[in-house]
Amino acid sequence: MYHFDEKQKLKLYKNILNSLKEDGVFINGDSMADNFQEERLRFKRAIKIYEDKKMLFGSLHIDAHFCLEHELEILMKAGFQEVILEREWKRTRLYRAIK
Repeated sequence: MYHFDEKQKLKLYKNILNSLKEDGVFINGDSMADNFQEERLRFKRAIKIYEDKKMLFGSLHIDAHFCLEHELEILMKAGFQEVILEREWKRTRLYRAIK
């Protein structure tokens, strides 16, 4: 899901949340930026590509990773009650989001 912008992710996460049963769990593993600075740099590059091609953000598979803090913020905005980081490898994080 690292080729979506914040608005697209928020909509997707709300849809996922609404599809879960009470106390349901969403588990996701994804590559992430190391920090906000790297995230902004990647998004800036992605936006330029989309603008140059006159395409909507997310219509191509361009790596625009969010950092963990931003990802967790969006999940909480979507309505998840708790998000737990389960595992972490170099750039990949596995988390569990609870409805």
